[in-house]
Amino acid sequence: MIIDEKSPIPGLPAELDADSVYPPPPEYTAQRQQPQPSPRESHFSTHGRASPTSSSRSSSTRAPAPTLSTLPTPLLLQIIQHTFPQSRPRPPAYTPASADTDYTYVAGFPSRDTADERLRRTLLWLAASLRLVSRALNAACMHVLRAAYLPAYRALVRPPYSSAAAGAGSGGGAQRENAVLDRFVLLRIRHDVLTDESSLHLDHEDAFRDLFDVAQPRARLEDLVRDIGVRHGVVVLPSATPPTPLALGRAAFGGSSASLQLLREVDAQLEARAAALELPLTLPTPPTAASPRKKTFFSFKKAPPSSPISPLMPVCAPSAPPLPTLQPLPFGALSVSFQPRRVGLVLSRTRTLAEVPRAPGRRETLEYLAGLLVGELEHLVCG
Repeated sequence: MIIDEKSPIPGLPAELDADSVYPPPPEYTAQRQQPQPSPRESHFSTHGRASPTSSSRSSSTRAPAPTLSTLPTPLLLQIIQHTFPQSRPRPPAYTPASADTDYTYVAGFPSRDTADERLRRTLLWLAASLRLVSRALNAACMHVLRAAYLPAYRALVRPPYSSAAAGAGSGGGAQRENAVLDRFVLLRIRHDVLTDESSLHLDHEDAFRDLFDVAQPRARLEDLVRDIGVRHGVVVLPSATPPTPLALGRAAFGGSSASLQLLREVDAQLEARAAALELPLTLPTPPTAASPRKKTFFSFKKAPPSSPISPLMPVCAPSAPPLPTLQPLPFGALSVSFQPRRVGLVLSRTRTLAEVPRAPGRRETLEYLAGLLVGELEHLVCG
């Protein structure tokens, strides 16, 4: 059998297009299918007019599709609300009437989880999983969790302490007490879910003792010091910091270099004030009264002596030089040390600026202690 390589293969056309056998990539095909502009259109496009091809190309490009993290906050809150169990699911029709009504059917399997238990499991899922996806979901989930557990949080606040969690302070800044509320929410959710899972789990009251004996009043006292200090002009917020060498630090003085620089500047200003207080004031000594002379025959011809200065007359002392004043301190560098016998105002967690003793029995309110601390700070700053 002789095979002629030059003879055409039956069933195929004699002339094949190269593109039909080996199709080009999609981009090359799209470029070839675009109509070429006419000379008049190219003339208009070179003289500043947009060609029809450019307008069609711009209209074909679409905006990126929105994702879950880019949705507005009201939509995120609505989505989170739909994750909660809306109502008790109905059992199937073939279930006998004597069946226990506490049974619920989840994915076809019976379960004894009540609606409250499933609600707490959903809250735990929000706190442990969903809020870690993005910042937008974190803000939306914490908004829902704070609103759910805020009444229980306020019921555990020790009297005569006060609480203003889940709010905004002066200047629009977030309250430091919100961090304590978030810790309480996470701890309370875990205790509730563990109690639902096992009857052997005991709810320890000691778990919340440190939270409401130390952390909550300390954070609330810091917020009160900020609000009162801003009104008195001794504390500045990061957004309202004046352009001074002392206040141009970062909003949060977590870095060691920034904290060290702040402490050095405050120490230098305190030393300048101490040196100004120790300057001796040289007061002029009042002249002593002249001893009376004997009257002589020619004493009437002399001018009467000038009246001596009485030692009881006030002597105008020279005014002391004004003491150098400290710049207002940034609130990000201030914290409060809350102890049973005293409370103090600490700068950069290392230097105590002011201390106030507490009354026995802890009867004073946080507002009263904050006023005393701001008064001591105002005396230190303004002199």
